[in-house]
Amino acid sequence: MLDYQYTPLEDPTSDLRLVRIYAGAQEEDLECGIFTFKDYPWFIPPYQALSYVWGDTTRRVPISVDGKRLFVTANLESALRNLRCLTPDMARSQLPLWIDAMCIDQQNLEERDQQVRRMRAIYQRAVRVVIWLG
Repeated sequence: MLDYQYTPLEDPTSDLRLVRIYAGAQEEDLECGIFTFKDYPWFIPPYQALSYVWGDTTRRVPISVDGKRLFVTANLESALRNLRCLTPDMARSQLPLWIDAMCIDQQNLEERDQQVRRMRAIYQRAVRVVIWLG
């Protein structure tokens, strides 16, 4: 499986990525999609934000994002596993998530700086903030 490659945001001061966790049983591999939305906040759908402890950043596990491999911390993988729905019908009604480690290209310093500056507004505009302690 190839590694996930981020498409740069056209405007990191206004664009936003959101994650959708696809349905699956607890023991199945995690599959997610990352979607980019333009002109934040005018065309951004309702979403929830995930606040969590990154945990040991040296211990990373692979998940599938748009059919490609993305490495995330074990604590984030655990949160995603516990947040995902068991059936496609349930998953369709679940709001997408904003997750800093997945929605920000951590290797793109310019994007990361712009997105980190916006985190307060991103959390404030979320319909709900989900807190995962592990």
